[in-house]
Amino acid sequence: MKIYPRHSIQISWRLLFKSLFNKADTAKIGEFEFKFKEYIKGEYCFGVNQARAGFAIILKALGFSSGDEIILSAYNFHIMPEIIVKMGLKPVFVDIEESSFTLDPVLIENKISVKTKAILVTHMFGHSAEIDKIAEISRKYNLILIEDCAHALGTTYKGKSVGTWADVSLFSFGHGKLMPCCGGGMIAVKDGNLAEKIRTIIYPKNDVNIVFQTRVVFKTMLMKLLSSWPFFHLIIFPMNRLLTLFGTDIKAFEKEEFITDKFLDDIGAFPKNILPFQASMGLMQLPLLPKVVETMRKNQDYFMKGIKGCKYFIPLKDSMNEKAVFLYYNVIILHNLHKIRKFLMRYGIDTSWKSAMCDCASHDFFLRFAVDCPKSKKNEAKILEIPNNIYLDNDDLKYIIDCIKKADLIN
Repeated sequence: MKIYPRHSIQISWRLLFKSLFNKADTAKIGEFEFKFKEYIKGEYCFGVNQARAGFAIILKALGFSSGDEIILSAYNFHIMPEIIVKMGLKPVFVDIEESSFTLDPVLIENKISVKTKAILVTHMFGHSAEIDKIAEISRKYNLILIEDCAHALGTTYKGKSVGTWADVSLFSFGHGKLMPCCGGGMIAVKDGNLAEKIRTIIYPKNDVNIVFQTRVVFKTMLMKLLSSWPFFHLIIFPMNRLLTLFGTDIKAFEKEEFITDKFLDDIGAFPKNILPFQASMGLMQLPLLPKVVETMRKNQDYFMKGIKGCKYFIPLKDSMNEKAVFLYYNVIILHNLHKIRKFLMRYGIDTSWKSAMCDCASHDFFLRFAVDCPKSKKNEAKILEIPNNIYLDNDDLKYIIDCIKKADLIN
């Protein structure tokens, strides 16, 4: 039986080994920033060593005062509102559009107060929010618009790349992303004055930390190893299948991440700029990105058509105005999620229902900011992630769809 891991590290072993011994050529940083700017058709781009550090850098450069408010989607990666809180600001949670898991623009204006300074838009799973409507609201109330494009590299809305609609945006190159660079990220900025403030925070010096470089490369190698033959097939998958019988998942044993005060004291213990070897990895992958995007879109189109008509599976699909690239292909399960998951695991399809995304409006860490966001809360427990990566061929896609259709018959 063929086995399909839920996640695959979409980078070759050759490139990983090459990056481990990459020379510290700092000129690669500027070259990567320029080429990435060209790819998204942006104004200014700055590479950072971690995407989450990039978000903290953005907030620091914007110079908000303690107690200022940032509106954001309730369904989110908890690290984002955590950083907001740790920097003395207040997250104001807004419910989602169920079709896209993104910020509902209809609900935003009722949340705006005299303390509101910005709107943070997360393009969830690669799905674009209705960013044109949200941009119009931000202009109406003179608010800063920030795009979180960590999942959405390659996605366009009305023919324009996500990350270019807002005043400032953030992309991620983590090991599970579409263009993994052993971590790192990119800040895209429209305004020259804000760009200069961000530049002065990131580039007081171009340090190269060999210990950090080695650590992040080995972490990516480990993740790739554990999601590949033979380790995944002989160790991880059997373990996960066993846990599924008890209604749990290997992710349940992962320790939840939290932002520490030390992280914000110097916005990371290591250099803030993207490292030369990460920039080199980005430069090698950028020319391949259009093909990667094309393959991912082909896969998701196959899933959409194949799942259409199922009783219990609601697939992600493009809105009328977007061309999404679903980094994680998630479906909403209306009934018997755990039975369906057990069935798919029996046929070698590894799925995930414990997403790193959650309803932050009801998360313990944000109790003092808690609000009722029923769509976010309801759908948090109904999401099932199925394998989608560039290594799947037509036979693989057909097999996965056939198994999903069989699972849909479960009562």
